[in-house]
Amino acid sequence: MTKKTTLQRISPDELPDLLTRLDDGQTTELVLIGPDAEISASPDDWPMQLQGHVVFELTGDLSGLPRELLRLDRLKALTLWSLGLQDADAAAIAEHLGQLTSLDLRGNKVGEAGTRAFTPMRSATSEMSNPSSSCSCASFNTSAVSTAGPRGFGFA
Repeated sequence: MTKKTTLQRISPDELPDLLTRLDDGQTTELVLIGPDAEISASPDDWPMQLQGHVVFELTGDLSGLPRELLRLDRLKALTLWSLGLQDADAAAIAEHLGQLTSLDLRGNKVGEAGTRAFTPMRSATSEMSNPSSSCSCASFNTSAVSTAGPRGFGFA
């Protein structure tokens, strides 16, 4: 059975409650995009990595990485697009969500320092469909890091 792709718009004020509800021990994937993320109005035209997911789109800007997100210790795949995240946010994700097997931070402000936060996770492989373009995701083998720098993790 194919999962339905849907878009749910939420305000930044509603996000902590949503994340608390998702901390049910069963949520393994989360897609959260900022108000400036460029996606089509039709889910049929969305990139493949969004297909089959409930996509939560913020209606306003975040003032930082919500601490409730760092409690989602069952997550395997996390997509956070265009949320204004920075190096410290990437470091918090690396510290608290080490169980992730897929991380997509496209459109954020994470650079070399944020990438270094994943260094303790020694053998990551980054999935790049087009090495000359900015990568959109990173895949980790339990513990890993890419030598590709920020682009290898979709931070650039």
